[in-house]
Amino acid sequence: MKALIFGLYFLLNFSIAASKGPKITFISPDPINTNNEFWIITNKEIIKAAKDLNINLEVLYSRSHYSFYLEKVTEVIKRPPESRPDYLMILPIKRSTQQILQQLETAKIKTLFINAQINEKELQATGIPRDLYKNWIGHFYPDDTQAAALAANEVYKACGKNAEIVAINGSHTSNASLAREKSYINVSKSLSLNLKQSFYGNWKKTSVSKMLPFIEMRYPNLCGFLVSSDLMAEAIVDQKKKSYKVCSIDWTSNGLQHVINGEQLCTVGGHFFEPAFALVTLFDYHMGIDFKEDFGLIYKTPFYIANKKNAQKIYTKFIMNKNTINYRNYSKFYNKKLKKYNFVDIFKKL
Repeated sequence: MKALIFGLYFLLNFSIAASKGPKITFISPDPINTNNEFWIITNKEIIKAAKDLNINLEVLYSRSHYSFYLEKVTEVIKRPPESRPDYLMILPIKRSTQQILQQLETAKIKTLFINAQINEKELQATGIPRDLYKNWIGHFYPDDTQAAALAANEVYKACGKNAEIVAINGSHTSNASLAREKSYINVSKSLSLNLKQSFYGNWKKTSVSKMLPFIEMRYPNLCGFLVSSDLMAEAIVDQKKKSYKVCSIDWTSNGLQHVINGEQLCTVGGHFFEPAFALVTLFDYHMGIDFKEDFGLIYKTPFYIANKKNAQKIYTKFIMNKNTINYRNYSKFYNKKLKKYNFVDIFKKL
């Protein structure tokens, strides 16, 4: 992993020059030297897609907090018109989404949101892409409801009807966490899983480690855990007193290794490819091929299960990067016979 971070440092320190491609700015929520594996892989794939498509890509970095992220977006908006990008690819910003959309509308910068859903309250004010804000052209975000449902189904198959389980969620302010929590509850109810309680681990392994003894004391007959991130699941895997059926979300290298080693039931992931595929559609849009005519204005990125049968294959293919993706193969501009975007093809035969 250190070698991967070291190599990416040099890749990410400059813009990807292209003579004819669109100018696109992507703002990463993490710093350039992040230890967050999700953004290490995600940024690497975005840069690879830009090279494949001949996009003039500028990557800017934030500091893992939405206030710093807002500053970076504002910096781009305040640039002189000749220095602004043709397109901006960013995450929606907590409590500031409408404000940013208004500023982007004035600055005439076309924007594609990625990676996160807008909460229901803000959505009432922003509407949908290309409605109130014409320069907000589309939105990609992970289908966290489906992700949690996949995890719950796997735990059900391992534990059985009426088995006692517990859910560990991220935080009560995270849209992804809340969507996953709601799905855990609904799917557990539909499958007759006995979901005893939902807890918040605030996305931290240490938080789960501290609460785990109290959970075990309160519920001594637990069969499994539904966990909203691989990192938090590590706290349950690391304790050696009792073996639980644990399914989490993210496809981190540690999470996949735990599945390979039989220490964890499954992990759900694949969403780190979403921003790169969003970049493909943004490129095609610039070339006159509107993704609206394909999947509409909103794309919910599906998740996939990594279990004992396929975790090694997923680890080798996507974490060790043994099968490099050529993103040009997914572009309608470069493939005139392509009628529908086939992003899910990379997950076939897992």
